[in-house]
Amino acid sequence: PWKKRVLPRKSWTRSYKSADCRKKTLEYLSELLYNHSMLVGIYTNKDRDEGLKYTRRLIDALDSRGLDRALHDSVCIKGVKSFGDDCSPRPDVIVVLGGDGSILSAVAFAAVNDIPILGVNTGNVGFLSSCGAEQIEECAERLKRGDYTVATRSMVCTDIGGKRSYALNDIVFCRGNIGKTVRFTVRVNGAVLGRFKADGCIVSTPTGSTAYALSSGGPIIDPSVRCILLVPVCCHHMSMKPVVVDENEIVEIVADEPACVVVDGRVESESERGITVAKAPISTKFVVLENMDFYVRIHDRLGGNIG
Repeated sequence: PWKKRVLPRKSWTRSYKSADCRKKTLEYLSELLYNHSMLVGIYTNKDRDEGLKYTRRLIDALDSRGLDRALHDSVCIKGVKSFGDDCSPRPDVIVVLGGDGSILSAVAFAAVNDIPILGVNTGNVGFLSSCGAEQIEECAERLKRGDYTVATRSMVCTDIGGKRSYALNDIVFCRGNIGKTVRFTVRVNGAVLGRFKADGCIVSTPTGSTAYALSSGGPIIDPSVRCILLVPVCCHHMSMKPVVVDENEIVEIVADEPACVVVDGRVESESERGITVAKAPISTKFVVLENMDFYVRIHDRLGGNIG
């Protein structure tokens, strides 16, 4: 009796080994993985998306391809489910419609939940974006097929008031009053690097080297370089230059009086006497559609031509 019960199972096993059955099974699993289980989150900068025309285009593109979608609760469209900063329900990927500032805003909740970001530039520079608004339908198709790679970017972190803050670009220690400077001491792994009088100090990741640090005289650093960049802002010292340290170093900044701490453009505190910055235990993941060379991106998006 036992042998009779297992015969159908053996028969199924033999049939599965056929090429046709195996192909259909793989097609089914692929369909299940990419079309039915993926939830695409959408984070929109309303100021860069007049009438939410790009958002609606993306929703239509995802719907036509059978992909589920949810809209961040900062924007509401009737009939479209939403998710919050706690990422519930949890998207498998978050598409950001906006500029670099919008991407940094999304990083604040996406990185801690280990969710990849796909930037669609509807702003100006779009240095962190993977594509432009004209490629929205292509983005949806690539997500459906799983035709993309994921790149990882390092982050830095600091603790303020018992709360940990993470930055993809930079953490800035600066005086809050416009037109005044702040006196502070910088230590790296406990060793004094220097004492400065300046508008502030930028502690940047390689990704952030093309942002505020660049406009403050810092070098451009390839994101693959494992380091932290220190850039004094308008320092009253003729010989002070930006300093690059290993990513595992601990950076301490202590001021003579309370100052502001700005994390990726967000003011986290206006009354800190000092901060400690280190490499973050988490990272930001970006969905990459085309492997554009970093230096080509600099030329195309930051203006590499002279004259």
